Amino acid sequence: MTYSASFRVLVAQARDLATGELMDLHHLVYALLQDSQAPWVAALESAGFPLERAKEMALARMGSIPSAEPGMTDELKRFLTEDIFAPLFVRGGEEVNPGHIILAFLEVPRLSHHWFAGLLKSTGLTGSRFLASVRGAGEEAETSQEAATPSKSSLASPPSGSSTSTPSPKPSTSNPSPTPSSSSSSSSKPLQEAWQRIAAQPLHLTGILAQIGSDLTAKAAEGKLSPALGREKEIAAMIRILARRENSSPLLVGEPGVGKTAIVEGLALRLVQGRVPQTLQGYRILSLDLNALVAGTIWRGQLEERIRQLLHQLRSLKRTICFIDEIHTLIQANQSSDVSLADNLKPFLARGEIRIIGATTPQELREYLEKDQALLRRFQEVKVEPPSPEATLRILEEAKARYERYHGVYFPPETLQAAVTLAARYLPTRHFPAKAFDILDEAAAKKKMEETHHATVRPEDLAEVLAERLRIPIDLGSKDERKRLLQLETLLKERVRGQDEALRALAQALKRARAGLKEPHKPIGSFFFMGPTGVGKTETAKALAEAYFQDPQALNVFNMAEYADDHDLWRLMGSARGYKESELGGTLTEAVRRKPFSVLLFDEIEKAHPKIYDIFLSILDEGRAEDGTGRIADFQHTIIIFTSNVSGSLPPDADLQNPEEYRKYAEESKVRLREHFRPEFINRLDAVILFRPLGRNELKVIAHLQLKKLQQKLAEKRMKVTFDDHLATWLLDQLEDLSFGARPLRRILQDQLETPLAEELFKHDLQPGTRIHIQLEKGQPVFRFRHPQGVVDPS
Repeated sequence: MTYSASFRVLVAQARDLATGELMDLHHLVYALLQDSQAPWVAALESAGFPLERAKEMALARMGSIPSAEPGMTDELKRFLTEDIFAPLFVRGGEEVNPGHIILAFLEVPRLSHHWFAGLLKSTGLTGSRFLASVRGAGEEAETSQEAATPSKSSLASPPSGSSTSTPSPKPSTSNPSPTPSSSSSSSSKPLQEAWQRIAAQPLHLTGILAQIGSDLTAKAAEGKLSPALGREKEIAAMIRILARRENSSPLLVGEPGVGKTAIVEGLALRLVQGRVPQTLQGYRILSLDLNALVAGTIWRGQLEERIRQLLHQLRSLKRTICFIDEIHTLIQANQSSDVSLADNLKPFLARGEIRIIGATTPQELREYLEKDQALLRRFQEVKVEPPSPEATLRILEEAKARYERYHGVYFPPETLQAAVTLAARYLPTRHFPAKAFDILDEAAAKKKMEETHHATVRPEDLAEVLAERLRIPIDLGSKDERKRLLQLETLLKERVRGQDEALRALAQALKRARAGLKEPHKPIGSFFFMGPTGVGKTETAKALAEAYFQDPQALNVFNMAEYADDHDLWRLMGSARGYKESELGGTLTEAVRRKPFSVLLFDEIEKAHPKIYDIFLSILDEGRAEDGTGRIADFQHTIIIFTSNVSGSLPPDADLQNPEEYRKYAEESKVRLREHFRPEFINRLDAVILFRPLGRNELKVIAHLQLKKLQQKLAEKRMKVTFDDHLATWLLDQLEDLSFGARPLRRILQDQLETPLAEELFKHDLQPGTRIHIQLEKGQPVFRFRHPQGVVDPS
């Protein structure tokens, strides 16, 4: 007895269906039912057999035994070498035809419990009725004879090279028939449609999977997922890995917000649409929440039992890919349990019995997964980089309809472009596309709260939301910023006196930087303030923070005398992972993360350890630095200022108004600068700004400014203070040495005026509206108070 040519073609088609798995009876049954013109299919339909249901049941059972090597299950081998010949023994004949498959399921007792046999018998079919239906199907006599009646002649020889006599996929040349490829091609569209129907049907989840599982393909079929635009490369890499013989589990690695989950959802959408290779046709993606797996396990043994249930259910799922976001939680979940989910998954991953798509960040990959190389080598890494601003804009255009429907607002094109521009500039530490969506979402929510009717979200609304969040002024088109830069020198001179050349050089350097004449990733500006103590270097930094960022709190001061030892480096940048308090980060990196738009003042930089200068080389050059834990701090929106008391020496009677004497002072200061600092550090600065020593006239102006500040403080208490005309001169006379600059002047004002005044305020319980006059009597300040008749109206 031999196999007919048509039977060989049928087996070849079934083998094509079994790519990446062992061929089973399910594949053979599906191939048998696929040809709608075959007489056995017509006979089944005439008997009321549920053909489509049978094909879906066969599809659902495929993929149960993944295998990298082609082959057959033992059950199929027994069917092809024993069961298929039973009808021939009963009715006679020498050749096996496709119709004998149905006869075998109807008449062989061993197969009576098979699902296909049960479905056949549920329609009342028997072997005799099936043969009668075939003969009456109206097909050609020769076809009917071959399909239902055993032929007397040998149309094909037994397969060669097989001790078990399993059919060969090649048809006999003596009886030409359609090749497997042509037959498979002709039926590929119905097969693809059937897979799509299977993938679109939601999984019936029970037990622990019902608590932690979510069917992404079902959501895609319901239209709840969007395509992953611009991620064709990553999706193709995932498909390629999923089709591998070994290590067929992809691991998506990318920063938070780059779209790792969206890529998996894009694959789920392709599965439903049938836009995947035949190997993955009919597969589903099941998302697992491992945090829900651990939640509520307070008693010993609860987590272990859940893990056992989960593994048992995952093994029973057919044609299913698991997606685990934040897959590093596999390691974290093991820390308080005797049963390791990661360790139990390894053998299933190694044998390809479970396919998993994992997603994690580079930090978690280093901290958790790289410590378990046995688990990590079961995955193939797929790097997910943030999309470009152009790609992000296309993503926003695709997704804007969903946000418009949700919020009841409208996003014009210029708003989407503004979201990308503002996110790129003002949220440098976050990643596209999430940060652009974040701005749009919050602005839409705010707009809807303000306007109940259909509102339009403008770029100004996005800027307002960002300004509130970051507590900085947001400039659209940089008009306000240009105005501030034009007025910057004037604003600084109102606060700092006697340093006109230094302030002019600072303002010009900032204008050059913001005019686009610098690398975009570098800091806004980097400056070295040098000069003797008390001449206004620190005050200039304070004034710059308030004038440029319009925020007096936008100043971070680092006293570099506190970083004089080499081991102080970890305090600035954070200790390496594994060391004590490594999770706290460094004082510098954390300050930049908390306030990315700020002035960074490194006071008395010459007192820092030389190793610390190496950090500033990368910051000044690249505009970024990595802390001890591997996190990146972005400095591109900061203004960096180094101050130093290193400067040229001056004789007591020096007159810096004399150009020649000032030139000598400047030259000597430059020489001393080169002696103390390396050239590679100095060359990375935008400008070295020399502050001249203050003379008596400049100090007198500063004394007037200090008295004006005292007036402002008392005005806040609704008290008015006036001064004797000679009080500023008297303050200046109290200075023992003018070379110490203006800093001692502040201390004298505090001791001689503010402290006695505070005592008078408490002693006399002075009320708002009190007028205070400070005058000199016998060389000492005296306070005169004029009490109001009643409470003065603040207006």
